[in-house]
Amino acid sequence: MKQRSKFWRSGMARVFGRYLAILLAISAVIVAAIFALGLAEIPSEPEVTTVATTTAATTPATTPPPTTPPQTTTTATTPEAKTVSVTVDGETLAIPTHAETVAELLTEAEIALGEHDEVRPDASSDVYDGMCVTITRVVVEQITAEIEIDFTTETQESEDLYVGETEVLVEGQTGLKRIVFEQTIRDGVMVENRIVSSEIVAEPVARVLAVGTKPRPVTTKATTPATTKATTKVTTKATTPATTPKPTTAPTTTAKPGTVVSEPEAITVSVGGTTYGVKQVINGEAVAYYSKLANPSTATGNPAIPGKTIAVDPKVIPLGSLVYVTSVDGVSWSYGPAYAHDVGGGIKGNIIDLFKASYDECVAHGRRDCIIYILEP
Repeated sequence: MKQRSKFWRSGMARVFGRYLAILLAISAVIVAAIFALGLAEIPSEPEVTTVATTTAATTPATTPPPTTPPQTTTTATTPEAKTVSVTVDGETLAIPTHAETVAELLTEAEIALGEHDEVRPDASSDVYDGMCVTITRVVVEQITAEIEIDFTTETQESEDLYVGETEVLVEGQTGLKRIVFEQTIRDGVMVENRIVSSEIVAEPVARVLAVGTKPRPVTTKATTPATTKATTKVTTKATTPATTPKPTTAPTTTAKPGTVVSEPEAITVSVGGTTYGVKQVINGEAVAYYSKLANPSTATGNPAIPGKTIAVDPKVIPLGSLVYVTSVDGVSWSYGPAYAHDVGGGIKGNIIDLFKASYDECVAHGRRDCIIYILEP
């Protein structure tokens, strides 16, 4: 009988066997647990799925199909075009539109608005059928006018000149004022005219006139046969009835103020470097008026401008005429080129009213004889 090796005879073999058995058991438990967890994560197909499928296949279709909105619904909800009446530039237009606001309507109709144009109702207003929209064209512009300032006349007594004689020492010169007006025009009608600025460009130079104060010498004639004969002849002529036939032509008379002097064909008037043709020359009387309003206007709707506006009798001077008004001697004073834009209750015949800037200027002017040239515009 063979003997066992020393290893087996010792107790080490038994201990090793026990540990190995324990390790195998633990490994088996771990493998079983992992296997069990893996099966749990795999989804299993529920039985109801099969039942539901079977039911759907075997049961007749009694449930109505799901309802879907008909295609005609979109067409039915599309809003109909609205008709809007738009008044602009003197016309009234009927415009069909789907616009929601007035601003959209104007863009759709290609109606452009200026900087100052007004829209009623407001551009943000909602559009509705039968709506009326009004557009007012508003233009704001500035106009510069240069107005001549009349010079005054000063007198100085002179012992070197006889009574009744005068001499010009200093020639008068008119001044120049520049006025800037701002006009507001609504649909072609001026509704406001205000002065923005006013400045004196050139001061007028006064005219200086020497007036004689020296008495004229008194002369006497000696009585001689010659002078006696002449005196007798004059006296006889004055007391003897006129037997000489009257002249066949009418005597020349001097035109009185307020009458037409002539209607020349080739007379011209030069003012400020501009030459005007003259249609008619009238002797008249000039008075003056002014206004307390900030923006006065005339009977024709034009602004009343000092130095540029006169009131006339339309029966004598047609409204709108371009005129030149000056003194009878042509040098003492002048109103310059002006327009016959206004009328007045006291302006009759050949009397004209010169528009001045203030009451004091009207008083200083007073009532003067004048010559009125009706100019070719």
